[in-house]
Order: sequence, then structure tokens, then C-alpha cells
Amino acid sequence: MIRLGKGRPQFLSPLYDRETNVHGMGVSPDGKTLGVIATLTNAVVFIDLATNAIKNTVYVDRNPHEGFFTPDGKQFWVTVRGADYVTVIDVEKMQAVKNIKTAPGPGMVVFRPDGKVAFVDHSFTAELDVVDVKTREVIARVPVVSKFSLTWP
Repeated sequence: MIRLGKGRPQFLSPLYDRETNVHGMGVSPDGKTLGVIATLTNAVVFIDLATNAIKNTVYVDRNPHEGFFTPDGKQFWVTVRGADYVTVIDVEKMQAVKNIKTAPGPGMVVFRPDGKVAFVDHSFTAELDVVDVKTREVIARVPVVSKFSLTWP
């Protein structure tokens, strides 16, 4: 067990200084690092899987939801469901380096195996954003059947 925070009601204290509401996780391609999303405290916690120790915590905007490492392992992309963008975290620097504007409420991001394209579905919009990983720009918006749908082009 890797404890990132305390149970209720301790995390409701104004003095609380840990993470809560873990929701999404992504493992680095080399299997050495786990990225964990804490939705309520707006955090991405990076854990060394050899020791289960917390390497670092990067805070992002309101209600991050899911995140995954790019196939090369150099970046961690996390959707910020309470906003309209995906935050790109530089894994070496352990800091957010870019927000990629998307439709409102991005819910999940996955990468094509070659790492050139990312797909972002949405909680509030029935569309799939296709993002060029190199330029970090949306290159297509694909209508899908419903919100939360992830359709492969």
C-alpha cells in the first residue's frame, strides 16, 4: 500500500497537506514510475515503483482526471476535467510545461503506439480531439456517439 493521504474526516481540515481522491494512474513505458492523479487536491503524484517512494508532486488545475505517459516516457499528459485543456508535464523537470486547449471537460488521454498522436475524450462534449504530440495542437475534432466515448479513428 502506498498512502498518499489520510481518510475522512482528516482531509477536510484547512491544515491538510496531502492528496485525496485518487482516480487515475499511468505507468511509465520503462515500468519504473507510476503517475497517480488526485482529483480533489489537483495533483499528479509520481512514485518510484522500485521503492514505492514519492518522487515528486506536480499540481495542476481544477479536477485532473486521467493521465498517461507519452510512449517515449518523457512527458505525462493529464486531462483537466474542470477546465478545457490537457496539461503536459515534463517528467525530468517535474513541472507543467504546456496546456493544450481542448473542448470543455477533457476526461481521458491515450496515445497511438508510435507516440505521434494523442486522443482526448470529453466529459461535457461528444467529441474526440486528436492532438499532434510534437506540435501539441489539436489537429482534428471527431464527433462521437456520446460524452465519455473514446472512438479510435
